[in-house]
Amino acid sequence: MRVLASCVDNGSLKEAVFGFGTDTSVQTAPQPQLIETHLCEGLDAHVEQIHKIDDGKWLLARHNGTVQYVESELVDHSEIEGMKVSHFDVVGSITGLLDVSRLDHLNAQSKRRTKLKDGFVSLAPVSKKDCYLACTKSGLVHILALNFKDKLLTKLQTFEVKAPLEFAQVYDVEKTKKTVFACGGEENLVKLFELSESCDKISMIWESKNVKNDRLDMRVPVWPVALKFLQPVPTSSAGYDKNKLNFQFLVVTGWSHFGIYNTQHGKRPMKYLDLLPEREPLRQLELLDPSHNTKAITQLGNLKCKETESLEFITTDKKTQVLKYNGQGQLIGKYGKGDITGLATYIGIHDQKYLLEGGLDRYLRVFDIESRAQKAKIYLGTNINRILVLDEELEALQEIEMAKNNKRKQTASDEEDDAEELWSKLETKKEKKRKL
Repeated sequence: MRVLASCVDNGSLKEAVFGFGTDTSVQTAPQPQLIETHLCEGLDAHVEQIHKIDDGKWLLARHNGTVQYVESELVDHSEIEGMKVSHFDVVGSITGLLDVSRLDHLNAQSKRRTKLKDGFVSLAPVSKKDCYLACTKSGLVHILALNFKDKLLTKLQTFEVKAPLEFAQVYDVEKTKKTVFACGGEENLVKLFELSESCDKISMIWESKNVKNDRLDMRVPVWPVALKFLQPVPTSSAGYDKNKLNFQFLVVTGWSHFGIYNTQHGKRPMKYLDLLPEREPLRQLELLDPSHNTKAITQLGNLKCKETESLEFITTDKKTQVLKYNGQGQLIGKYGKGDITGLATYIGIHDQKYLLEGGLDRYLRVFDIESRAQKAKIYLGTNINRILVLDEELEALQEIEMAKNNKRKQTASDEEDDAEELWSKLETKKEKKRKL
């Protein structure tokens, strides 16, 4: 498996090549074939968002407010025979896309223990060809255009929405002429925005309402942190209203809630469940298709499924837990239980088979989705906040590993033969001495 990870401490991308069974925490276990560092720009410019446009074409959004267009290719490694390594070139960039001053007035109201910092919460394609949405925590929505011929990245428009934002999830379950995306954050209710086909206008088309007060008649705090879309309700279903918007989506919150929304049903969630006992904050949301249909998951992680009861999802808390639930909010199991020792800052799903995890304990891990067994564990020496699989390459790596193992076995066998030959010579000498 060839993997690319965004590393916070030095602002680099690290490329790792390894086979299943790799574990750098065990000396006798197989080790990575390659760990290579690329595009190192320092802590203040670490990569926050990565979007793969096509093979060898990338957009990177960095913590210093820069978005880069990067091209890559596989070349022969200069030192390891038979090994390929990626070569990255920054061919276009645009700077100055953050504005932390828009967050200053929110710091006094925030429940966070640290000061709010601006950064990118989303980087995704929109309906207009070769245009991309880059959203920031401070509520800036940038529309970027990429000219592949001239390798030029430009900013077309900037819109402002209410801050702070934890996410900006683009709807890609169906093809639409206009781009719809959802956003929200701390004390910022989920809103749906529509971007015009020409990307020159933006309008809010729907806003959620908070749930009713709890059993003590206390207001339930608002803090959506992640959202994923589902397929809309069929137009043939009972109660369908053509005059209402038709979107379904799932939300997890910073107060441990899991919400299921249907805009046909109303502005409040259809279900709003507590997942953790003491309202511990949740951070991320990744959807699974129970039928393991890879085509059911879109490029942006949304799910082409109408039924919420049959789906499964994975989320993380702000400690060390990576948790798998079903659509009813029932815990199925945990990944890396007892092994993950730091906050999981990133989880991602590859091909509906593997869960990629990285975090503050500086390890990149790969788990089997179904069995939750750990398939690989690689120490990268830095905090990790994004992971992408470039290609699996399992067969080649297994052949390399088998060749190494055969070589070790052959060496061990040769050593045993040499030892036996030496002992037989010594025994022969002893017998000759006795005869004399």
